[in-house]
Amino acid sequence: MARLSRLELRAIASMLPWITILETDDQGDLRFRLGGSGLEAELGCGIRGRRMAEFSSTTRTAEVAVAFIKQAMAHQTGLYLKGSLSSAIHPGLPFSCVGLPFLDDKSSERPGSCVFVQVWKPLENRNRDFTNLWGKIEIAIDEIFEVRVGQPFDHEAMPADIRHMVRRQGISIGRMPQKRLAGQGAD
Repeated sequence: MARLSRLELRAIASMLPWITILETDDQGDLRFRLGGSGLEAELGCGIRGRRMAEFSSTTRTAEVAVAFIKQAMAHQTGLYLKGSLSSAIHPGLPFSCVGLPFLDDKSSERPGSCVFVQVWKPLENRNRDFTNLWGKIEIAIDEIFEVRVGQPFDHEAMPADIRHMVRRQGISIGRMPQKRLAGQGAD
């Protein structure tokens, strides 16, 4: 697994407004260590230190995303998520993001811990008044793909209630098609 300290920020400077870094806290919750300014502008608030599970008013869907990200971190694989965000300002705003785990060797509290770096496809700037939407967004996930060549993680190992919700909501789960990994057909 790549080390976070080796990530060349100058090489991805144009993406920084759309990057988030998630880490696991002492209670096992995913928290935002970093929130890009583009995403924070759309949410109307800073997200650093906030729990990912509180991102959405649809907490069960947020739980699905959290469970998949934790699984991806544990299995050192990436995820591609695609869906839509809805609020008073964002009715049906499509989103997609890809996330990859990195070893965090700078963490003095948990040496060798893993963080999850997400790059969001830039969203339309609809929140011009910087209205705080934290916890007021409905999130719908349409697709979850693993971004890894090799042995996939076992989706059946997910908690039963999460598997049931994924099936009930009709979320497509699978491995990222090779043409998308090569940059063809990606959003």
